[in-house]
Amino acid sequence: MTTLLTAALSLATQSAPFFPLESGQTWEYLISVTNSVVRVRQVQKTLPVQQYEGAPSIPLEIYLDGKIDATGYYRVVDGFVCLVGVSGPTRLPDPVKLLPVDPKKGQKWAFEGRSMMMGMVLPSKTESRVTEDKEAEVFGKKVRTITIETKSTMGEGDQAFTSESKDVYAEGIGLVTRRQESWPGKNSKRSSVALTTLMRHDKAGGS
Repeated sequence: MTTLLTAALSLATQSAPFFPLESGQTWEYLISVTNSVVRVRQVQKTLPVQQYEGAPSIPLEIYLDGKIDATGYYRVVDGFVCLVGVSGPTRLPDPVKLLPVDPKKGQKWAFEGRSMMMGMVLPSKTESRVTEDKEAEVFGKKVRTITIETKSTMGEGDQAFTSESKDVYAEGIGLVTRRQESWPGKNSKRSSVALTTLMRHDKAGGS
């Protein structure tokens, strides 16, 4: 009990304002694909601190249209909020950097290694940059927001999957919107665009 309490306090002090790690929160998103009838309701819920791979982490359950899809495990590593694992038998080879704990406009970071897509571990390369830092209205309140643009490649050769995303995060809330354009192969001329929009955010304690 003492160990878990200490772990929880440790994580709380590391929590990032643009990616809240406190347990007991819920986010509800609507995901749509342009030129398609696809509409998916995604719900994310943070759980109490758990040990994952020998270190305290915050589990995040992900539900798609009411059914649990996966659980991700997050913690702060070297000043970044990172995805360090996912449910299932396959382990992430390396932590995936999502965003800095203290982001600044113009800040850049990159990753090259192996990551997971659709249950498979593939060569991965990403380049991210904070392109905007401004005040915006979210759920009727003015809050500080940051925009992160990312270019990613997963796989190798002509079959490599590439994507470009633009994510907006709000302080004290988390991800607000995402626009991701994806190409299924290196020479593909057709792309798909997925739009993610935050519909509801319930903070820990129901506040």
